[in-house]
Amino acid sequence: MAAQRPALRLALDEDPRADGALNAERKFWEELDRHRIQILERHLRPYVSAVRKARLGRQLSLRDDHALRVDCAARHLPLNPLKDYGLQKYFEEARTRLIALSLIPEVALTWLPDVAKYFEWLNK
Repeated sequence: MAAQRPALRLALDEDPRADGALNAERKFWEELDRHRIQILERHLRPYVSAVRKARLGRQLSLRDDHALRVDCAARHLPLNPLKDYGLQKYFEEARTRLIALSLIPEVALTWLPDVAKYFEWLNK
């Protein structure tokens, strides 16, 4: 696991930079989460608007309401929004934001793990 996570390698080597590296990794994952939610929310408004319009003035059974929501989702929500956005772009923007906001020092970028493997399933 240390080969995949440079911060762990520093910890195993008792390097004094390990705490900072682990903190940078944690902040990177937090930034990825924040950015992922932001990307997903971009598609939420058109979907919610379509559901509201389709339901306007109608009393629907649970089954019919579900069918309406599924239909609106099929028309307004992308199947794979992160892949459509671009995974490498998504990763790079998270890294860039960490530096731009001074959340981590630039040298900490070398301690961040390669997160692409955790998102490979999106390419299938």
